[in-house]
Amino acid sequence: MKGAVKTLTALLTLTATLFPYLPGIGAETGWKRFDRSSTYFKPFVTVENPKDKLVVFITPSGKVYKGRCRKRKAKNRCRVFPGKRFYSPDEAIYYLVVRINPPNPPEVLESGVIGEY
Repeated sequence: MKGAVKTLTALLTLTATLFPYLPGIGAETGWKRFDRSSTYFKPFVTVENPKDKLVVFITPSGKVYKGRCRKRKAKNRCRVFPGKRFYSPDEAIYYLVVRINPPNPPEVLESGVIGEY
């Protein structure tokens, strides 16, 4: 298990440095606006077959947030949101969709940028 965590950390570090050079594959992405006691925004990525996949969101300042599947839109699709609330959707958020298969190393399936609102 420790080897898988080290491999994932190294993979995320390498990918974060290469992000400006990687094209997005074209997953459905965007910002969702929430109006509760205050207005905030969350980026989202739509993922097919989310059972063994992890979505990682990376801010321009380098902070990393893990995404969770909140609502299933269909049987094998869901929108993945990070736990972090953003009060302005003006910055670009990088994302990685990683397949986690315990005996094998993590595999990056998709990457891209969630643009401004």
